[in-house]
Amino acid sequence: MKSKTKLYIQLTAALDRVFPELKPFLKKNLKTNIAHNLLKNYSTASEIEKVRVDKLYNVISHNTRQFSKARAESLKKLAQSSFGFHSDSLSKRIKNFINQIELIESQIDDANHLIVKHMELLDTPIIQIPGMGYIQAAYILSIIQNIQRFDSPCKVVAFAGIDPKIRQSGQFTASKIECLSVAVNFLDTLLFGLPTMLEKIPRL
Repeated sequence: MKSKTKLYIQLTAALDRVFPELKPFLKKNLKTNIAHNLLKNYSTASEIEKVRVDKLYNVISHNTRQFSKARAESLKKLAQSSFGFHSDSLSKRIKNFINQIELIESQIDDANHLIVKHMELLDTPIIQIPGMGYIQAAYILSIIQNIQRFDSPCKVVAFAGIDPKIRQSGQFTASKIECLSVAVNFLDTLLFGLPTMLEKIPRL
């Protein structure tokens, strides 16, 4: 995920030079199929300006219905008035950024598929927790490893970092209660996020 974030930052920096108006046109979202379809084929304002509107529309609307021919015409007009400059090297870099991002996404999808398949075979009771998905369950199990290491539920809670710690010194009691994690990366964040997941589940 950090690699993807870094690539998107580099992608934005390159676009700011060759077509600075594009990201606002795409509502500041370069992670959509629309943005990827466009940038894999036409990466600069100069390239977009030279292509026919119907061809531009066909390329961008591939595997998405959220882009109209009218928007393709607006994009072409925007490219014609852009303050960006054309650079063959930056154009190639932008296309490479998109290809690298899509490769990472494909690898993540493959890994997630294997995780789900393994979790279905494992048939762990943790998956029965409302709001718990296979990926979240796999992450928790990979951190805890062997539940037999903990001789009480309280120790599991403390290990996850979701037990409240009240700080008190003499007559002073802290006004805020913090949850102090032992040493678990993101496990407490994941568990605190479960109520949010539950809110999204349709009630019968």
